[in-house]
Amino acid sequence: MSTVSTVVTARHYRPGDTNALHRPGDKVVNMQSVLMMNGSFIRTLEIDDEVIAVFGLVLRWPGVADIWAIVGDKTRGHGLGFTRKVKALMRQFADELSLWRIGATVREDLVEYQAWLELLGFEKEGVESQAAPDGSNLIRYRWLRWTCSGAGAVTTLQ
Repeated sequence: MSTVSTVVTARHYRPGDTNALHRPGDKVVNMQSVLMMNGSFIRTLEIDDEVIAVFGLVLRWPGVADIWAIVGDKTRGHGLGFTRKVKALMRQFADELSLWRIGATVREDLVEYQAWLELLGFEKEGVESQAAPDGSNLIRYRWLRWTCSGAGAVTTLQ
């Protein structure tokens, strides 16, 4: 039995990249203004020239950003390559932008996405009660470049 290795590639975002990711019935937030304002911090991920996800960072202030992602169904079956590519791009963004903290927020009922954030190296921070547009809870996550542990020892997170 042979295993096919799929290469996930990244490129700069182009308007319309998210169109292929929406499913019928999705409640889509209009991200176009955010996408255009922060275009240099957005990447489109593809497999065989087909868009599978769009993700990026929104700077909160120097050193701190929030990550967001629009992930299509076509990432299924390519999870490891997809996760490795996002992790590498996160590190690249963190280096280029001198980030020490990246935050993420996910709906409480989307357990699969919470697990994915943890694979990316995020740690659960807390619950934002009734913070989603429909009144549901959100879970807040953080990725820290360094963490302090006892006696001032500093550890670099991967």
